[in-house]
Amino acid sequence: MLLSHVSGHFKTRRAVLAKAHPGAVFLFPANEEVLRNPDVSYPFRQESNFFYLTGFEEPGAICLIAPDHPEHRYVLFVRPRDAEREVWTGKRAGVEGAKAHYGADEAYPIGQGKGPVAAYLDIASIVGVARSRGVDAIHPGYGFLSENPAFARACTDAGMIFVGPRAELLDMMGDKTAARALAQKIKVFRLPGSRAGK
Repeated sequence: MLLSHVSGHFKTRRAVLAKAHPGAVFLFPANEEVLRNPDVSYPFRQESNFFYLTGFEEPGAICLIAPDHPEHRYVLFVRPRDAEREVWTGKRAGVEGAKAHYGADEAYPIGQGKGPVAAYLDIASIVGVARSRGVDAIHPGYGFLSENPAFARACTDAGMIFVGPRAELLDMMGDKTAARALAQKIKVFRLPGSRAGK
């Protein structure tokens, strides 16, 4: 269902968010479809914050809100249109629809030729798009990339700020055994646990 007739409401909500946090850049992921079995997904429900700010009801999208950017204050990364898939899923907005019906200043395809998880974890593509748009910092949100030292390194190597722990800290704390040994070494309180080999 296209909500373009109320797109002004979503624009107002984005403006209120931007006013409350001057100078900030926001990244909101949409929900993904969850399979019930190999043929059927559970009924889709959009992530509440994402929907509140965009009105966009399709899975696998990402919303970037950069209020201080001179041209692209509201960018949507969406799944490209696929005529064969739309027979089963219904019509998708695609890049053109994201701009025309949902008021995005710019829209880009996400995950072309990839499943949603592969697209989400494609560090090279994410960093490439960020560099091409002049992004100076990336906040990974929550989930896999927020704990991935390779992503933190890729951002730093590309000259961008990774908003999160340094890659070496992610390396250290990502290995539970090494993290526990470090905590023991610097005398941080920890709950009793088993030791390897016992």
